[in-house]
Amino acid sequence: MWKDSVPKSCKRFSYLLLDEGEFYIQDWIATCRQVSLDGLQKIQPLSWQLHQMKGRLRLCSKSIFFEPDNFSVPIIRFPMNKVKKVEALTETPSSSNFVNGKWLGTQEGFVLEAALHVTMKENGIDAPYVFEKQDSIWWFALEFSPVEQFLKQAKSFISINLLPSMERDMVLYNTRAQKEAQAHFDTTSLVDLNEKISLDLSAAQVTPLVREPGRLVITQAHLYFQPLFNLNDDSPVRLQPLSSIISVAKRRHALRQIGLEIFFKDEDNNFRNATGFGPAYGASAFFTFQNVHERDTTATELLEKQAHADLLLFVGSLLNAETSVLRSICKAWQEHRISNYDYLMYLNLAAGRSFCDLTQWPVMPWILRDYKSRTPDLSDPKCFRDLSKCYRSQNLVAVGSKDWMLELYMQKNLMSGLTLTLGPGELGHNPRHSLQHQFVSSVEKLSHYLIHLS
Repeated sequence: MWKDSVPKSCKRFSYLLLDEGEFYIQDWIATCRQVSLDGLQKIQPLSWQLHQMKGRLRLCSKSIFFEPDNFSVPIIRFPMNKVKKVEALTETPSSSNFVNGKWLGTQEGFVLEAALHVTMKENGIDAPYVFEKQDSIWWFALEFSPVEQFLKQAKSFISINLLPSMERDMVLYNTRAQKEAQAHFDTTSLVDLNEKISLDLSAAQVTPLVREPGRLVITQAHLYFQPLFNLNDDSPVRLQPLSSIISVAKRRHALRQIGLEIFFKDEDNNFRNATGFGPAYGASAFFTFQNVHERDTTATELLEKQAHADLLLFVGSLLNAETSVLRSICKAWQEHRISNYDYLMYLNLAAGRSFCDLTQWPVMPWILRDYKSRTPDLSDPKCFRDLSKCYRSQNLVAVGSKDWMLELYMQKNLMSGLTLTLGPGELGHNPRHSLQHQFVSSVEKLSHYLIHLS
């Protein structure tokens, strides 16, 4: 079980394995094996782990991963808040304990003790994670790096993860921003070394459930994005000719005006191919920046580099929901010149929704209310939902004429065991603001739906 005789296969690790808000730091070529709990000074491997497991040791901001080269061995994750101890330890193994006397002399490494570890993607299969809620000790040795290089960073992040959640998140955010700002673009990746860089900024490409940091570079001929870590094993730098850009739209991301979605001709979209998404995702790339100024500067730079800038501005006005354009599109829909689907997709794009961001995934309206009749009577108004109410309140019987939202709010708090006292003006006469965010689609629900749909 779990031996290195199986040939290497493709990498299984990706950003999708990280927790929300977690970021990647560094990796090392390493060997690993679980050891007994009899004592650390004389390490005795378990019977099925006489061979060391070779692979990649990956340090992230909230966890430590070990990805074995052996495809049949699961990836092992150690949450940092469950790590009891990590310290350097020089091992002097006995040849009788190892096959063919494989180890000779001493080995510098470190030992990690954890109260919980998680295994995942055994044989490369996406399956529920296995949580081992018991103390375990693991021995690691780095192939080409000193142990202290890992230990110094790991101990620092372990101490950060023991802080109160708000303080921890603030420290991790500042650490991530500083690390991303220190990255530099590799100019040898330019298609033509005579290209002149007009803009070089820290940015992140957003795809469903993933935020991939890197450097965004614009020259007179190309748009480049160099990921900080090439975990996709696709290309160190992704690029598109500026001539392939058909529109640029300013977007929100995480409720901040720092997003920019760039739409391309759908032929040979390297940004799409890098992330592995199909044609529905292939027409655009979504980037986020440190602030709104950097986002606006990038948009202006892209427009100035285009020979057809007027066309880009027109298409951009379509995607930024300008009033005159909205009226024109609405009139075209009313006159049956565009389909219902095309009109709804336009409204989604104009509202800032994108297939690149699960928190702003395009939505379709829920119109019908009668799902019990075999043939709904579309001429009956009762067949349709009341669009003045959110979907959770459709079957709620209102008290009086307009207290339905307040009643729902009170019921919700009573069910959760909360006592709510409303003073004058505390919630106003419209608690809709406090309720609507409870009923929108979440990333978890959307991901669950898309997995079943596929």
